[in-house]
Amino acid sequence: MFTTIETVATDGMLSVKNPQGSKSPFSVARLLMSISPLLTEQSSAPDDAYWLAVTVYEKVLATGEPEIVIKELASITFSTIERFDSTAALKYALDHRLTRLPSSRAKRPKS
Repeated sequence: MFTTIETVATDGMLSVKNPQGSKSPFSVARLLMSISPLLTEQSSAPDDAYWLAVTVYEKVLATGEPEIVIKELASITFSTIERFDSTAALKYALDHRLTRLPSSRAKRPKS
């Protein structure tokens, strides 16, 4: 028995817009390179990083938009990583200067 996984070729269909307004093609490889260093402590890190990148890519495609603002991409990536590993998500937030911290962080009591 043979099985295949078919996907739509989206090369060049999706772009990332930076704060200055210029666009560049979305790259799963670039996303993977951004996620990989965050997961170095696990033996399954390469596979985990790959599947996290694929999950982010699928979420971006699900928006149905031909372009995504880089801050929104960072937010989607952060929330995806956070669900998998809160420490890696914190590293991602620091690397990408995100102001939102993992939601699992304990809240301080009001004085």
